[in-house]
Amino acid sequence: MLRKATEQDIRPLAALRAEAFGETPAAAETWLREVAGLDNLLLVEQGTAPAAPAAALALVPVRGAARRGFWLAMAVTAPSRRGQGLMGRLLRDVLRACRAGGYAFAAAAPPDERARAFLRRCGFADAFGLRLVEKNIPQNLFARADFDTMTVRELLACREHCQPRSILLPEQTMAGLITRLYRHGATVASTQQGYGIYYTANGCLYFPELEAESDRAADTLLQAVRERTGRTRAKILLSEAQPLYMGLGKRRPYGMVCTLQPPLPVHEMDLRVY
Repeated sequence: MLRKATEQDIRPLAALRAEAFGETPAAAETWLREVAGLDNLLLVEQGTAPAAPAAALALVPVRGAARRGFWLAMAVTAPSRRGQGLMGRLLRDVLRACRAGGYAFAAAAPPDERARAFLRRCGFADAFGLRLVEKNIPQNLFARADFDTMTVRELLACREHCQPRSILLPEQTMAGLITRLYRHGATVASTQQGYGIYYTANGCLYFPELEAESDRAADTLLQAVRERTGRTRAKILLSEAQPLYMGLGKRRPYGMVCTLQPPLPVHEMDLRVY
């Protein structure tokens, strides 16, 4: 039986997520509460043992191109039920119900090609590609930025301003995603013209997101981060359609979309989660 999760389901769901994604149960529980949100969790009970769900979905409500949709943030099946087609049937049923409920689309960011192939079989199509841009950062002693002062609400507003195609996540979900990045050592640099989320890895600055009004504004952010960290090279993940450093970078697949209410202007939408 498919039903919404309750507080009593959190620990069994955390155990299921931890096994599927290689997380600790504590990290999995934090993700369920802070990123997905209890109200957005669905599960299938496993026989007469409700404490051990057979499968679970996280469907986070979002908006894109002025239309209502959801982010398929998680789809996991218990080890004993894998390979039986349970998740495929469950997801197709949920998509039909969401279509009937007026949702226009479902978006996802599958972690690997196996998950991507599964979503294709369920009606999703590739969308929201990324570009990996590598840049040397010239020195600019006058470059200035603020660090870790931007609120989540300000970040969301800046993202929408710089990238109007962005699929808008709930503030609570975005706060959970940013908190996860902070726990892994990320920093947010910001100016009045944009922001960048970065951390240092292997002597290089890695930006999972950079939003700015122009290339010049983006360069200023990078230069300010160089002055703070001493790192002179950056790897930046940009959306394929993002109007920064156009023509640069190596493309890589990222998101997917399932159209529930056609026509859907996918070219006017962009998904970014971490």
